[in-house]
Amino acid sequence: MNQGYRNALAALESTYRADPAAHLTIAGSPQGAWVGDLLLRKIADNGTAVPRSQVDGMLYSDPMQPGTGFWHLVPQGTVIPFVAYSPGTGPQEFPGVPVERFCIQTDGVCEATSLDSFSGFLQQPPRYFQPGSIIESTLTRHGGNGTVWFPAA
Repeated sequence: MNQGYRNALAALESTYRADPAAHLTIAGSPQGAWVGDLLLRKIADNGTAVPRSQVDGMLYSDPMQPGTGFWHLVPQGTVIPFVAYSPGTGPQEFPGVPVERFCIQTDGVCEATSLDSFSGFLQQPPRYFQPGSIIESTLTRHGGNGTVWFPAA
């Protein structure tokens, strides 16, 4: 995850230097959403030269989704052997940066709240990518905030 974050940050900053007027969308699903969550926090905290006003985020099946994502169950910093350390939960908002999260009910990555989440973890992810999918129908939207819920299949 650390290398993915460093690579994404370098690509973001390089893109901004090449086109300082560009509007940039940070998108990812679900490990990519984890990286996106970290990157969007850095931007919201003014930790990069990229202006917050030129960025938005689209996080699909975000394991750091506040209150429901998988990582809200595991205290920050806890090591899960052969998997990762827990980053904990992500923020509700990214000050100055519009970010939408998209989650299918029972998707155990972004809605780890019931026993249905385990089977949903296996069943729901393909729905984000299928033709006419959630990602295809939402990725070009800009300026949204909050979580958009989709019904379980």
